[in-house]
Amino acid sequence: MSALALLLLLQFQPAAADEVATHCAGRPSISGTDLLLASCRTKGGMAIERNLGPKPSSPYATALDQRELVVAHGSAPADAKAATADDADPHAARAPSRLLAPPLEDQISRRTSAGTARRYGHWRVSTLRVEYGVQDASPGFFLSCATATRTSEKRTAAKAATIVAECFAPQEHPRFYKTLDSTR
Repeated sequence: MSALALLLLLQFQPAAADEVATHCAGRPSISGTDLLLASCRTKGGMAIERNLGPKPSSPYATALDQRELVVAHGSAPADAKAATADDADPHAARAPSRLLAPPLEDQISRRTSAGTARRYGHWRVSTLRVEYGVQDASPGFFLSCATATRTSEKRTAAKAATIVAECFAPQEHPRFYKTLDSTR
């Protein structure tokens, strides 16, 4: 590779990184986890950050093995509703938002709501239990897909909304709650 080609390559890479950082600047973030910001976009007034955990080194790893977490935040609850398609009764059982689809969706055999939304501090958490099919009709692998919503009123009567969505193995529920605690 020539020195000029290398120089051009290096000049373009930081610009893409700066674009993500600038687009997400001043937004709530997650701290104290192994997650890294993979992308950031806007939809309906909400900034939507996609965060990924370290890629598993096993050659047998699948989409189920890498942690993916989405954080959306904005200044209006109506924007949150539009971005997540959350138009159900806030206390009724429902599927998690459109922010994050379960991995390997074409292999899902059953989706079951885990009941009414639960409270965790200032968060309202809705959970969907996803079962993957296997060939001999025996029970397959289960995932929990959770969407947590936090709406806060400020003294100026302005509101802010934050939504966190992740699919994880059922035993990873405590990790999800720890992530909620680290979300500003």
